[in-house]
Amino acid sequence: MGETELNDKDKLEQMNAMLESDPGLFLSKWGRYLSQSILSLFQCLQDDYEVKFYLSSLLYKETELPTTNTRNQKSALYTLFQNRRFEYLKRELRHSDYFSDESMQLREPELYQQYVGRYIPEEKKNEPFGKNITLVNRILSNIDQSYVNDCLNRQRVVEEEQFEEEEEESDDDGPLSMDKDVEMKDSNQEKIEAKSETNESDTEKEDVEDMDKYKEEKRDELIRLLEEKFLAGKDNDFDYSQIDYNEVYDDIEQQERDFQDRYFDEDDY
Repeated sequence: MGETELNDKDKLEQMNAMLESDPGLFLSKWGRYLSQSILSLFQCLQDDYEVKFYLSSLLYKETELPTTNTRNQKSALYTLFQNRRFEYLKRELRHSDYFSDESMQLREPELYQQYVGRYIPEEKKNEPFGKNITLVNRILSNIDQSYVNDCLNRQRVVEEEQFEEEEEESDDDGPLSMDKDVEMKDSNQEKIEAKSETNESDTEKEDVEDMDKYKEEKRDELIRLLEEKFLAGKDNDFDYSQIDYNEVYDDIEQQERDFQDRYFDEDDY
């Protein structure tokens, strides 16, 4: 038989009993639902390691808590933010258009070109709009594509200038075979691009399948890279405060593991 569900009065009595007997456990369960002013009342109990640990995460709006271990405090807050971002990534971003080709290309034109765009045949890029695409969407798409092209052109200019500088330095050191160096550097890439531009009717089926698999692997690499950039807080157009300071994205089990790890780590000092 299942346990009888407690009524509100019994639940309140249990919470009061836990608050008196184990305030650290109380904070781990219900601290996220308390206001900053209520949480600040627990500061007098920071001799309790568990209380101090949870306050270091929950009192995120304070400039500094009156503790002696600031380094551990900042580390706990950093871990909390990382966990919340990862939870948001799993819940929201992986099921949205954040990692669609269009979104990735707009956020990171150079990276998208390096990992995905360079393998897309020109005829595919220049396909006409479908009949179901409205005039407004066509205009917006053209604006986006113009922005991407401008970014890629600027990057190309920078790379050409760097190449010219390196070439001048090489000339100062003596004659070198630049063609050979470039050929060695780009040999694999040229083979891939050659395959991409080859008419499928003249290509063996295995080659086509291998190329498709390679393209998918490169796209997966780009997504993993952009996930890492998101977790590191490097998406400049994203408001991380909506996640970092939002208890909705807490993983309670992960918090408990982090607390245990930090507790035993501190015992080593």
